[in-house]
Amino acid sequence: MLWAIILGGSAVRVLTAFLTVGLAYDIESFGLVSEALRGDRPLSLYLDVNTEAVRWPYPPGYFPWILAADKLSAWVGLPFHGVVQMAPIVSDAVLAWVVQAYLGDRGVNERRRLGAATLIAFGPSFVFVSGYEGQLDSVALAPAAIALLVWGRLSSGRRALAAGVLIGLGAALKTFPLFVVLALLYKVRDLREGAVLVGAAGAVPLVLISPWLAVEPQGTLDALRYNGLPGVGGLSLLAQPSLADYWIRDIPVALSGLTKALIEWRAPIMVLGLGMVGAVLLRRRPDPATGTLLVYLGIFVLGLNFGPRYLLWALPFALMAGWLREVGALQAVTVVAAAILIAAPFEDRWAPMVYVFIMLSLLGAFAVWLVALARGDRRGPSPEREGGDTLTAP
Repeated sequence: MLWAIILGGSAVRVLTAFLTVGLAYDIESFGLVSEALRGDRPLSLYLDVNTEAVRWPYPPGYFPWILAADKLSAWVGLPFHGVVQMAPIVSDAVLAWVVQAYLGDRGVNERRRLGAATLIAFGPSFVFVSGYEGQLDSVALAPAAIALLVWGRLSSGRRALAAGVLIGLGAALKTFPLFVVLALLYKVRDLREGAVLVGAAGAVPLVLISPWLAVEPQGTLDALRYNGLPGVGGLSLLAQPSLADYWIRDIPVALSGLTKALIEWRAPIMVLGLGMVGAVLLRRRPDPATGTLLVYLGIFVLGLNFGPRYLLWALPFALMAGWLREVGALQAVTVVAAAILIAAPFEDRWAPMVYVFIMLSLLGAFAVWLVALARGDRRGPSPEREGGDTLTAP
């Protein structure tokens, strides 16, 4: 049944990937990256492809697959937009298996494990991002989710290095998996294990990006500092709901003074928020999945530009923590906002009004959820495997 669910969800994505072009901007960006990598200045890629617009603000971990997809597309005669989406499609399948395996390690029954796998295999947010948009969030998420699985299965002498390397691999594609380190750091047995975890997680993306930093440091750093789109969601939309008119109706909107202040102070706000989440982790000491969920909810609540796609960052860990119904409801609501954003521009006022209502409702829901977790509300099963030990009640 598990493999039927995973294969069925993958089939839906493959059909969607080849029958639709997906998000044209992202697919074109993949093509520009491939062209730059095959050109005379591959190590100046971040400067060259981001000259007129931000086309690639991510680390270089995805470059080998983009090149391989380009060559494979020409070899088999299939459209590039479909071939390049195979990586996130496979990653969704991996996520579905890893999530149910993690739940199995914690004593969850088969019905709930299959339910969690189904919410990834057929979840509208996952299908939309990997099957239609073709973005690489699932590819970056999969190693981080595996890191939590191996953390519970390996001994304390081996888990830090394995988990750190896996998190680093995810961060080599997109930087957000690095935050998973925060949820594991308070679980380490000593300073040495903590140093190995942090060092391995940071070393992998740093080593991979170093050639581009050496050749074109300013252009590379400028691209990696990209902070999203003001008004798509999060605090910027709360501060200035009229920004939705720009994204949904293509109407120019000037940034308000409050929005500009939030942009200027976004880094201190995020650092303060993560510090508060860290304090909660030290006090409550939840299981790694709940801890990771706490971290991402903090990022969503205090982030400036939360977009519908970013919901994926938290969903696998929410499922690992046992919040199945909530994950299903969030996907059903968020995919509506994503569809409105993709289908824009609209002429009528109803579209931005619906979008703003959904996105601000999500922001409120994240805040309530964050407070509930901070107070100790947990949905996961009571057994927890720590460092390869036998199952014991906390």
